[in-house]
Formats: sequence, structure tokens, C-alpha cells
Amino acid sequence: MPSVATNQHETVVVDGNIVGGHPESRPSISQPLTYTGSLDGIQQADVTPAIGREYTGLQIRDLLRWDERMIRDLAVTVSQRGVVFLKDQDVTPVEMKEFMLRLTALAGCPASSDLHVHPLTEEGSELGDQISVISSEKQKKGGGLTHQLSDVSRFASAGWHSDITFEKVPSDYAMLKIHTLPATGGDTV
Repeated sequence: MPSVATNQHETVVVDGNIVGGHPESRPSISQPLTYTGSLDGIQQADVTPAIGREYTGLQIRDLLRWDERMIRDLAVTVSQRGVVFLKDQDVTPVEMKEFMLRLTALAGCPASSDLHVHPLTEEGSELGDQISVISSEKQKKGGGLTHQLSDVSRFASAGWHSDITFEKVPSDYAMLKIHTLPATGGDTV
């Protein structure tokens, strides 16, 4: 993309490309990412015809050590399929954070993209403010979302979870790790 002298908050169109806004809010790439095929050797299945892909045996811990093309191809797959499922993960909260930071960087997200702190995350969590723990056990003891949203007249949606897509600048990606899946419920998408 040619360099253009603009006020950092001014937006202009150059050769069909929008340039402007705050520099840290601009993507680091100018063209869409393309799938390279690096994940083709991993067992995979589409969850529905239109949305979701599940990879079997693909560990986040391994992705952090392997070729960055695999993480970038996973970002392309999320863009194309809306969501990916990586079951039976042996991953720590630190590795989850590192993976999300690498995913956003390799996907060309703006420099301002960082780990988001959900508005309902309890401050001072031992996992850090960027990880929101949803626990039925904690709620039974009077903590968690049930405690925070106990005024049913104001918060009829207590128990529902949103990946902050309603915010002015929503997160680029969200990650959910289910520790204990109930026999019923727990559906996501």
C-alpha cells in the first residue's frame, strides 16, 4: 500500500483501499489471508454444512511450537467457518493467552488488539483478568455470574454468555475451554 500523508485520524481511500483512523487500529496486513493447506494432515470434520470445524488431536500446546502457518491457517478457518473446535485440550491458562495473542498477530489484527477483559470478569482472579471463569459450583456458593446478576428484573439473561460482540470495538477472537461438560446444555455457537 502506498504511503499517504494523512492526519492520524483522517480517513481517505487510496487505490481502492481505506487508509486512516488511529494507526494502532489499522490491520497489519492489506490483503485477505489465504489458506496454505498446513492443517490438511490433521483429522477434521465440518460440524454443520455452514458453520464450525472440529480438529481431532490438534493440541494448542503443539501449535505454539510448530510452524506459524498452522496458526494462521486456523485463523483463516475461523474466518471461513465461524468457529473451530479443538477437543480434549491439555493447555494451561498461560498457553491459552499466548495462543490468542499469536493468533491475532498472525491474522493481521491491529496492534491495539490485545487480550480483552470481559466486563463481568471478577477482578483479581488467580488466572488473570483476561480469563473469565464460568462455574456452576461457584454460582451455587453465591459467587460468579448468578451473584453479580441476581437482580432478575434488570438482568433476565443471567446465565447467558456473550463474547462482547456488542461493544464498539469487539474482540477479534474468543476462546472457550470447557473443563466439565454437563450431560445436557453447554451448547455454544
